Amino acid sequence: MTFKWQLDKSTSDKNTSSVRELVLKMDEALREEGLPIEGFEFIHSSEKMLDITRQIENEILISNQASSLYVGFQSVEKLDNEIERYEELVASGIEIKAFGIGTPENKHKNPLTTWVEIPKSVTLVENQWFLVSESPSPIAFVGWEVSEGQFAEGRLFDPGKMFEGFVSSDERVIKSLLKHLDAVYLSQNHQPTDPDELLSLIGKKVEKIMVVTHDKPEDTLPFQYTSMIKKTSELCHKLDAEIILYDLSAASFFVEPGSSQSGQRWKGLLNSRDLELLGRNNLNKQMNDINNINLNSKALLANKHGFINIQKTALEHNVDMVVVPEYYEHPSLIDRIVGNQVSKLDDYESMPFFIFDNECNFRYFQ
Repeated sequence: MTFKWQLDKSTSDKNTSSVRELVLKMDEALREEGLPIEGFEFIHSSEKMLDITRQIENEILISNQASSLYVGFQSVEKLDNEIERYEELVASGIEIKAFGIGTPENKHKNPLTTWVEIPKSVTLVENQWFLVSESPSPIAFVGWEVSEGQFAEGRLFDPGKMFEGFVSSDERVIKSLLKHLDAVYLSQNHQPTDPDELLSLIGKKVEKIMVVTHDKPEDTLPFQYTSMIKKTSELCHKLDAEIILYDLSAASFFVEPGSSQSGQRWKGLLNSRDLELLGRNNLNKQMNDINNINLNSKALLANKHGFINIQKTALEHNVDMVVVPEYYEHPSLIDRIVGNQVSKLDDYESMPFFIFDNECNFRYFQ
C-alpha cells in the first residue's frame, strides 16, 4: 500500500499530535504480513535529533561503501552552517540529494550533488529536517517542525523552536520514504519529454500510452486536449508506441456509454468506425488526427467515474503510462465529488501517471 507522507492537521485536536497520528498511520500502511514497524523510536528532543543526524553522517563518512544520502534542510539558508560538513561528504564520494525552499547560490553548490527546490509546506515530509540512506546501514530520521510561526526560519535552539519525529531502521519505512522523495525530485526537476529519459524513468519499454480526454468540443472544457494529444502523439511516434484515448465523459451514473441500439458495442477497444457508429464525433476527430501521422490508436469509453477506475482499466489493457490534463490535479467540485481527481489514486506507484501541464510539458505525478 502507498503511504502519503504528509501530516493531516484537519483531524488533530489540541491534545493529539499530528506527527504521532502520521506515525500510527505509517505503521498500519507499511506493515507486511501483519508485522509492525521495527527498529523504531519516537523522538521529542531537538538535541537528540541533532545527535542522530551527526551519527548518520559520521557512519556514512567512514564507510567504504558507495552511498547516497537524502537530506532535508528545510531552506537553502539552513545549509549555510553545514557547508563544510557536506563538502567533506561529497569529497568522500557520497551522493547528496538535498531538499529545501529557495535557490542555491554558488557557495551552496559544492556541498551538494543535487538540490531539489520545493515550495513551502508545513505538512509535507520533503519540507522537514530528515536524513535517509540505504547504506552502509538502512536508516531514516525525520524531524517534523511543529513551531509553525517560525517554520524553516532561525536556528535549531531558538526560543519557540519545536520538533517531533522518529528514527527507524525498518526497510519498509526507508523504501517508502525514498520512493516519495524520488517522486518529488522528478516532479520538481524533470519534464521527461525526451523518450530516452522517459524510458529510464519508467524502467521498461513503453508500448501503450493512455490519454484521458473527453468526447466534447474543446471550448466547453476547462482544459485543452488538442496540444496534449499532439505532444503525446509525437512522443508515441518516437517510442513506436500506440495511443489509447480514454473518454472520461462517457461515464454516467444513469446510462451506459453506448446507445440502446448499440448493445455491447461500446465495450473494449474501439476504432474510428466504432466511434462513428456510436456518435462519438469529437473523440473520433481526435483519433483521426492521431492516425494521420501513421500511429496506431484505439479508444475506450469509461463505464465509471473516477481515477481509480482509470488506473484499473489501464492495468487491464497493459498500458505503460497514463497522460492526464493538469486540470485534474485541482478540478471543480463536481469532478471532486465523483472522484475525477488524480489524488484519489489508491496506488499511483503501480501505474506511472504524467500530468500534461499548461506549458505543454509532461510532469511525473506523485
